Amino acid sequence: MPTDNAELEAALEGLFSSRVRVKVLIKLVAPAGARYHARELAKQTGEHFNSVWQELKHLESLGLLASEKVGNQLQYWANPAFPLLPELRRLLQRVLTQPSSWPTATTARLKAPAVRAAPATAPFVVGETD
Repeated sequence: MPTDNAELEAALEGLFSSRVRVKVLIKLVAPAGARYHARELAKQTGEHFNSVWQELKHLESLGLLASEKVGNQLQYWANPAFPLLPELRRLLQRVLTQPSSWPTATTARLKAPAVRAAPATAPFVVGETD
């Protein structure tokens, strides 16, 4: 579990580097009290089981998730002792409730200034050399 600034920074770097990780965070962290096992999360997120399982293990190693064996399943949930949990939960809830406030790659391209091409000269087009 991260305790100092360097460890918190490393935890942040590990949180946001994967599409699958973001989906897992949205399912497990955004709603308080959510508990899932890996196969159920894979089904809910539409991701492969192995990818989800790897992310669960990674997030658990950071201290963000806790797990417990219930029957023959290992269930995961957000660890309430994780120092950044309240802020992370607020961030994820904001993304879920205000998705239009986040620019997408498409809207960023649409807003990019137009680039004009310079006209080609005849020697260049024909392939003449100096």
